[in-house]
Amino acid sequence: MFRHAITLLPIPTQGLVNDAIYRALRVFAEDGNHGISEWPNRISIQHIYLSAADILATGPLRLERPNREDRFTSLAYGRNALPSEFFPDYGISDAMASLMRLTIWDAFLHGILAPAPTSRPIFDRGNIETENRVGGGQFFDLDYVMLTPYGVDVLLQLHPHDRIRVYDPSGYIANFNEPGTDPEMMAYVAEGIIVLQGNHLLASVVLIGIASERLVEVTALAIRDAQGNRGEVW
Repeated sequence: MFRHAITLLPIPTQGLVNDAIYRALRVFAEDGNHGISEWPNRISIQHIYLSAADILATGPLRLERPNREDRFTSLAYGRNALPSEFFPDYGISDAMASLMRLTIWDAFLHGILAPAPTSRPIFDRGNIETENRVGGGQFFDLDYVMLTPYGVDVLLQLHPHDRIRVYDPSGYIANFNEPGTDPEMMAYVAEGIIVLQGNHLLASVVLIGIASERLVEVTALAIRDAQGNRGEVW
């Protein structure tokens, strides 16, 4: 069975990538720039992506920049902007770049982000409508985002060095998934986080309860085996 490239990334790496995206978003929330108004306060997906890449470049992953002397953000916007062949991933591996985009998309699904309007030109019956004419631009532009009121609350209520646990299941699981951890128990925990994200509170409690039951069972069996009673039915 072929696995998706993202799932081949180590779970701690997935957590660091998710964490970087939310740290980048938190900067906008702290600055009071929620992407509500037009230029210069627009928040682009590209800027979020590249800001997260800069965080990963200085963190445990030591993500390598295409031009080691510059930040990722300057490679796109400044005088050192790279040629088009570096777009859209800017030298980041396919799997990691895809995970960064998926994390941003998840922020949409969880109500942290929403599409923002833009007044850039559009095509209408072969004629370009500019921002100075009625109808120019896009009402919903997925290349630009705004922080929702809920998103601002979520991003600001956290300590800068904390992960956003419920929005980072991979990073949360990485805290427990040590060698020898029971895979069945971890499967219940992971499923519990997923249903919690969907606000299915009762289902998440049930799944965590089953995981706890499995933990008790595994612990009891480990104690039995340590006492030399391996194979004895308790």
